[in-house]
Amino acid sequence: MYKLPSFLNKYFWGDDLNDINLKDHKNYIAKTILSHGDLKAIKWLHENFDKSFLKSQLDSKLIDPKSKNFWNLYYSSN
Repeated sequence: MYKLPSFLNKYFWGDDLNDINLKDHKNYIAKTILSHGDLKAIKWLHENFDKSFLKSQLDSKLIDPKSKNFWNLYYSSN
C-alpha cells in the first residue's frame, strides 16, 4: 500500500502514520490537505488525485468554511 510522503506527516499528527495509506484513506487524506495543506502538500495532492475526486470532497464538514470557499472558487475556474 502507498504510504504518505514524510513531509505530509505534520498534517496527521494525531494519527498513527503506519496505519494511513493512500488506498484506504484517500477521502481523509484529501479533506485534511484541502483544509490545512501548504503549497507543497497541495501540489502533491493534485499530482495524486484527480480534480473530480477533489471537488467531490468539498461537501465534507471536515473542511473548514474558508478553505471550502477557496477550493470551490478554484475548481470552478479550472
